[in-house]
Amino acid sequence: MICVSKSFANASVNGYHSIGIIKSNRVIYPASIKTGVDNFPEYINSKLGLVA
Repeated sequence: MICVSKSFANASVNGYHSIGIIKSNRVIYPASIKTGVDNFPEYINSKLGLVA
């Protein structure tokens, strides 16, 4: 298991930034479409044509 601080350090080195921590059971509305935070990566991948 990777330590959280080590994970954030690696992300920072690679140019990624953390806005904050969000609980996985939250509902968000990207582009006015209701989706859960846990389903958001699937939403992004389908919109951008990426393969997970």
